[in-house]
Amino acid sequence: MISNLIAFYISQRLQHEPIYEALSLQDGLHLPTGAFRPQAGRLRVSAAIREAPEPLTYDLAVRHALERVHDSALTSWPVADEDRFAGMIRTSDLAAALADGRGDVPVGELLAADTSSGGAGSLRFAHVHGDQPLGQALARMGESRHTVLPVVSRADVRILLGVVTLADVLKAYGMERPAQLPASELARHE
Repeated sequence: MISNLIAFYISQRLQHEPIYEALSLQDGLHLPTGAFRPQAGRLRVSAAIREAPEPLTYDLAVRHALERVHDSALTSWPVADEDRFAGMIRTSDLAAALADGRGDVPVGELLAADTSSGGAGSLRFAHVHGDQPLGQALARMGESRHTVLPVVSRADVRILLGVVTLADVLKAYGMERPAQLPASELARHE
């Protein structure tokens, strides 16, 4: 028993992440961690998920992408590379690129330059899984400065299952932004 305790202590000091979790991440599997279990009764991302819009293609010109997303309320849009999810691009980044005279640049080039999403080739873009706590979505939104996050498959992060927005998260928690409340409700809150 003493040797087991010593081995456990040494392993915790040298390797904070369990070896099976590290190996599964290396193989591209995103399994729930041990820290995930105590949060079993909390709201999940799946409570706020919505259908993902048709992704922009990697080779679509910025000007055409901006025309396509212009009427949408989403502030970030999914981008696909060869029919596989590659990351999220902000509509403000598309507008800035057009204003800089880069309207003919492919969307994929902007996505690759976006360090907050990790770039398309790295597979390190901000994302959530449907079974994660809803608070995780808020944390990832804060880290990435995206108010729209992709919900991806645990087996393959390049499979887009839907998106979750800040408004969806607030609604799932029973709160809505004041701008979304009717005028009679706004008067009552003031």
